[in-house]
Amino acid sequence: MPLVGSSAPCGFPSLANDHLDRPLDFNELMIKHPALTVAVRIAGESMINAGLFTGDIAIFS
Repeated sequence: MPLVGSSAPCGFPSLANDHLDRPLDFNELMIKHPALTVAVRIAGESMINAGLFTGDIAIFS
C-alpha cells in the first residue's frame, strides 16, 4: 500500500501520486514475531462486545 510522503489538506484535491513514499509493509510495522503470529477467522458471538464478529479475521502475535 503506497504511503504519501506529505500530509494532505482535507477537502482540497491533490495529486498525491506526485508525493508517494515507499509502500507500507504492515508485516514490518505490526508483526514483531512472524514465526509466532497466526490468523484465525472468528466464529460465534461471544466477542461481539469487543467488536469481533463472525467472519472477522483476528491476528495473534
